[in-house]
Amino acid sequence: MWISASIRMVFFALAIIVGPSKQTPVFPANPSGLTQEPPAVQGMESARKALLARAEVLAPGDLPALAYKAEKGDSESQFLLGYAYAYGRGTDKDLSKAIVWFQSAARQGHPMAQNGLGLLYRTGRGVPKNSAEAFTWFRKAAEQNYSSAEANLGWMYCIGEGVEVNPSEGLKWLNKSADQGNALAQNLLGYAYRDGKCAEKNENAAVGWFRKAAAQGDAHGLSNLADMYALGRGVTRDPAEALRWYEKAAEAGDPLSQYNMGWAYHSGQGVRKDKDLAEKWFRKASDKGRGQASYWLGSIYWNESGEFTHVTARDYFEKAAEQRFPPGALALGDIYSSFSKSLRGRVPRDFVTACVWYSIAGELDRKSGWEKEFPEKVAEFRQEVSEKLLSVRNKLESKEVSDCQLRSSDWIKAHPSSLSAD
Repeated sequence: MWISASIRMVFFALAIIVGPSKQTPVFPANPSGLTQEPPAVQGMESARKALLARAEVLAPGDLPALAYKAEKGDSESQFLLGYAYAYGRGTDKDLSKAIVWFQSAARQGHPMAQNGLGLLYRTGRGVPKNSAEAFTWFRKAAEQNYSSAEANLGWMYCIGEGVEVNPSEGLKWLNKSADQGNALAQNLLGYAYRDGKCAEKNENAAVGWFRKAAAQGDAHGLSNLADMYALGRGVTRDPAEALRWYEKAAEAGDPLSQYNMGWAYHSGQGVRKDKDLAEKWFRKASDKGRGQASYWLGSIYWNESGEFTHVTARDYFEKAAEQRFPPGALALGDIYSSFSKSLRGRVPRDFVTACVWYSIAGELDRKSGWEKEFPEKVAEFRQEVSEKLLSVRNKLESKEVSDCQLRSSDWIKAHPSSLSAD
């Protein structure tokens, strides 16, 4: 079964075994010596959070007035327009327009636009990827006490992206951001102490930072805390407590935790089996792009009776493939080749279509980046795809092989995002 190596619930097969700690989680001494930000800075942060909340709920009717003010040079309106186009709030996404408006506001010194511009340069969305340029914009925003930029800048120093590695500078900016209550910075400090990156490894300290983020209802903080309980890192290993935090993270919208809850209810490990709840959580995770959730939904529907459910199953397997999860394509290949006896009779055998999906599975395996998340499954998967593709191709005429190659190539071209893990 295709279980992500990053899903560290104790009832999953783990790729890394970590011994439990008996120590009580503690917060680390603040390595940067920073104190809480003064009230004036905290007040600015509150205003920025309010502006971000406004940006999240922009409606189509808001944009004309914003555009008028933005054209007149109002930096806040320029930022809001950039955000709207960058994230599709009140309009369709348009990264070229997002860049224009973020740049206009950033040049006037708007810290949130500067941070937004840094994110686009760091990820290469709408502009060529440029870590040094991202660092420059994060720094400009961080120097204005914008906590999200401080967190981003600190992590760039920690990992040496766009700048030389500088752990002390990284911790300084991360702590400065975390002291303002920024959940991203709190999670990043948790990673730093958990993995010994940018700080001396201290899993108890990591738990403390994850707990701070979780206390704010942050989905990543909740999920990270669940991971620590699941593995017994920095806390005593506690599957029930891990499941409790995974559920909180799932409710907060974390797609990996939603998948975890779906798997728990599907397998009955840690909770009583519940098909409806399993489908509920798998569907939520699937809707947020988790390919293995789509794969399991396909499996659930395939094992039910009725032509409609079998069509739905195929749709979910293809969705899994579109979400960079190659086993979805492998499952479709198996269905059309009738590889499994349990599949025969439900779908007419079609070796050309089977060849198409096995070919797609192989292409996704090579280019989607999925092996980073499923390292323990890659060798087995590649051998299986290779053997099955060879088997069906041996049954095809040369013209049918050409047809297989053309159709698989067309599918790949039509789904470019399936070949990128970014």
